[in-house]
Amino acid sequence: MKVLFATIILFSSISALAQDVRVIEVKKEIMSLARQFEGKTDTDGKLQEALEQKVADLEKLLPDQTTTERAQKIMGEWRQVFGPYSATGDGTIPFGSRTDQIYQIIFPNGIFYNVALFEKARIKMVFLLKGEYKIMSEAIKGTFVKNSIVLRNISEKTLSKLPAQLESGSLKVINLPNRLPPVGMGGQLFEVYADEDVRILRGRTPQFKRPALYVMEKVKH
Repeated sequence: MKVLFATIILFSSISALAQDVRVIEVKKEIMSLARQFEGKTDTDGKLQEALEQKVADLEKLLPDQTTTERAQKIMGEWRQVFGPYSATGDGTIPFGSRTDQIYQIIFPNGIFYNVALFEKARIKMVFLLKGEYKIMSEAIKGTFVKNSIVLRNISEKTLSKLPAQLESGSLKVINLPNRLPPVGMGGQLFEVYADEDVRILRGRTPQFKRPALYVMEKVKH
């Protein structure tokens, strides 16, 4: 009986290890593909479709978790590697948008920011879109509440730090009128996976015909 019990334990450990290894492999495949697609338009959805096939493989390997359990892993600063790049969901890239400088910063107090750098004729503008979120049973619900701009030249290495400075009152910004979209708009975030390096999620808003896939990497300082 002891031998049988030990064999079962060993087999379970080997199976769990093999599954963990496979998760790492699929995660690397997703990130590799996301980097290939970074900064590219995706108006026909083909790029997202290719990524979704890999994400589906990953989801089969993941344990069942509640939205609250998944949300605990997403706090912090994230840089977008792949995403739809536009509010309309058609995959087009707005003129001047620096697709390599799009961030989402999530605070544990129900506040998040989307940070985006625009550059036209060597003039840089940083948009700081503030939102409030609630963790619901089926998804994370977010609503945008304020939009601000920083017009002076700021080091790209510090862009993800700007929301904390704004929250503390140490950053001077130009506040846009709250009547202008996307303030008042919002959507749902469906978190797929997150660890110390990678975050994968889907976002749904009224502008998207289907959930948009996002692949992000943790900002390293």
